[in-house]
Amino acid sequence: MDTTTDGSGRVADLTLAQLKRLDAGIRFDPAFAGERIPTLEEVLEAVGNRLLLNVELKTTSLRDNGLEQAVIAQVRQHSLDNRVLFSSFNPFSLQRAKRITPHILAGLLTPPYPPLPPPTPPYPPVYGGGQGGAWMASSRTFPISWPASLHHPRDK
Repeated sequence: MDTTTDGSGRVADLTLAQLKRLDAGIRFDPAFAGERIPTLEEVLEAVGNRLLLNVELKTTSLRDNGLEQAVIAQVRQHSLDNRVLFSSFNPFSLQRAKRITPHILAGLLTPPYPPLPPPTPPYPPVYGGGQGGAWMASSRTFPISWPASLHHPRDK
């Protein structure tokens, strides 16, 4: 929160009401002052049918804490299974998500200099732009152009 809002600390330590009071725009530009953090529900309602979404599962938990089930329930409620890519730095989180919904697209995120070599096929590599990288954990692909931060090898 320290780099993206006018708050500080860990997101997990605040209630939703406290998070909703934070200014999520002022650190980017004064023109965005007063922008609030949307919930996943608000994002899905606002843009779900118009955009393809990358929903990052932010968890360090090795065990199931219900995050994946809750997020997938929201996506299903809006009938957006085929418009969402789930990504995470936590391979266990992606594995849990794939167990719940095997057909979803899932991408394993890695730091800029991964400590381990990239996974081998059947996971086709997706090379990250900027500082990070990612590998797809699904053979299902969308017929789209990748965002600027992700470039699929066939798009080169």
